[in-house]
Amino acid sequence: MSLHQREFSHFRLTTLEDIKYLAPRLRKEDKQEILAGTGLIPYEALLNGYKKSAIVFTIFNPKNKPVAIFGINDVGNNVGAIWLLATDKLKDIQYSFLRENKKVIDFLNTKYKILWNFVDCRNSLHIRWLKWCGFKFIRKTNYGVLQKPFYEIIRIINELNAKPKVLLADEPTGALDSTTSREVMALIQRINNEGKTILVVTHEHDIANMCKRIVHLKDGIIVEDKKIKQDSLLVIIIYLLNFPNPKTSIFYLT
Repeated sequence: MSLHQREFSHFRLTTLEDIKYLAPRLRKEDKQEILAGTGLIPYEALLNGYKKSAIVFTIFNPKNKPVAIFGINDVGNNVGAIWLLATDKLKDIQYSFLRENKKVIDFLNTKYKILWNFVDCRNSLHIRWLKWCGFKFIRKTNYGVLQKPFYEIIRIINELNAKPKVLLADEPTGALDSTTSREVMALIQRINNEGKTILVVTHEHDIANMCKRIVHLKDGIIVEDKKIKQDSLLVIIIYLLNFPNPKTSIFYLT
């Protein structure tokens, strides 16, 4: 029995029948978000999410009727794009949903160090859900095929509860655009400013320059170790060129 089946009696893996049932019943705000972001009709959007996502769950009410669907799309480099689409009936089980769903989000954040996506600024239910689950709203921007206002959201795995002395971040911006990369680095830098040492692996010059110290490896050899003035705010960073196994370098340096 899988984790979600064991812990969540009203969750299960999604089927095509669930999608057919939910598509015409989605909330008005969700339909608006789908149209603004993708230009698709609800059934096409649900089917697309079902096919592309690594994990897709359907949420049921006590009458065993589907009320929502959510999933996570693997976009690479430990980043998962999380999404939720629901009917108005979700509010009937909102308290149990929020309580149990947060556990699922925590579980997904062990599979993906970064959970990320965009949410329509008009979709107040989604925004409340994301805030409850601990997502940070890092910027407001025009997004999607209709270029409507969306929030970009992110949730980085909470490894700070164990109070580690050193945090490791292996290519944390590898799958992100330049704007989002700087937002992620700013968040990492704030954690560093709270007294945590952070070790980052990157191949990107601009990311390397957002640090306090650069250890430059080439072919597994330290060729440079210098302190610099940060472009923004960071930490200790390992900057790799022509090195095939970044993880080896991390363990070597620690």
